[in-house]
Amino acid sequence: GIQVMRVTEGGILDKARVKAGYIITAINEKPIRTVSDLAKVTTQVELIEGVYPDGRIVNYSLSR
Repeated sequence: GIQVMRVTEGGILDKARVKAGYIITAINEKPIRTVSDLAKVTTQVELIEGVYPDGRIVNYSLSR
């Protein structure tokens, strides 16, 4: 996965309420392992799956 280092105000992660430290493991059910994988996301983000460093598994959904 990819760890979120900071969240830009007004951005997708901010709108989803993701916090810094979150490790994104999948977007729209597609695995995210590298920054390159993240760059390939071309569709609207609807579901962000991942885990926080303390082990909490959290999924975020964005409504259109």
